[in-house]
Amino acid sequence: MLRIASVLGGAGILVFLLWRLGPLEILDAIRRIGWSFLPVLLLGAGYQAVRALALNVCVERIGMLRYRDALAIRLSGEAIQSLTFTGPMLAEPTKAWLLETHGLTLKEGFAATITEYLIYAFITAAMSITGLLYLIVRFEPPAPIRGIAVAIVCLCTAFLIASAAAIACRFYLIGTVIAALARIGILRGRLSPDMTWINRMEDLLLIVLRDSPVRFVTTGLLEIAAQALLVSELFWLLRALDLILPVTSLFVGCVGGYVFTGVRRHGTSARSRIRTGLPAPGTEPCDCGHRSRDTGGNDETPPRTQSRIGFISPFSSVHRGSAVDELAPTAPLR
Repeated sequence: MLRIASVLGGAGILVFLLWRLGPLEILDAIRRIGWSFLPVLLLGAGYQAVRALALNVCVERIGMLRYRDALAIRLSGEAIQSLTFTGPMLAEPTKAWLLETHGLTLKEGFAATITEYLIYAFITAAMSITGLLYLIVRFEPPAPIRGIAVAIVCLCTAFLIASAAAIACRFYLIGTVIAALARIGILRGRLSPDMTWINRMEDLLLIVLRDSPVRFVTTGLLEIAAQALLVSELFWLLRALDLILPVTSLFVGCVGGYVFTGVRRHGTSARSRIRTGLPAPGTEPCDCGHRSRDTGGNDETPPRTQSRIGFISPFSSVHRGSAVDELAPTAPLR
């Protein structure tokens, strides 16, 4: 009965979203993308499939979870993350609970879910550092952008160092943070943590992160493959919209969490858009860069090489439902 209610509820939410976004806008977006819609769809599906395989590898008891169940759990978590805008705060515990319904203990479910998410975060942080350093050196961005990039590089580096130290020393980092929150009164009453349970869960987590290097490396390679699929998806999407980008710059920009590259535009409109997500009707898409210069009411500019700075968060699904919007004329990159 619960499963039937969940299916009906999900179908109702899908119908509401289609109505809210506007069927005509969705069809128009598909029409503009054309046949490239198929590879974009397949690459997105491949990303989810690879992340599901990584989750399966992170389960402590090998062979306990079937791949198709891991894929269903992965898609369920993604649906909750996309529909509730809560990010991993709700999606990851939901995956752990769903893993429990498939024969794992709740500790094993949380350990597998957190392990996969952490390794994905490690890979994303390392790729972000590489990409952002390349962008800083190669494109010499303005001081405000450079400052943001340097701050992100420092934060990612600190995250990797702290995580590596905690894993190497078998330090209960999650338990320490939760215990500190309990001491200052944030977690109290029904939210009071069971530290013995949490530490045992971290022991299970460290089985993959510390005691099983082969599984750790395997999961890391799968997460790299997932990132590559995301970059390829964005490349196909931009190509379908007749935007010419250097492949190397696009790849480095995506893995760095940013798109900061020269774009040669076709056509004359100074307000041509590319959308990787559909904004709700009646709302303005996010302006990720400078608006067009005042041309005295004339919105037409001659076609020429443009530069473009767009922001895509490295810790989001790049990734899913984001938009790179409003290509506006600025000085060409050197």
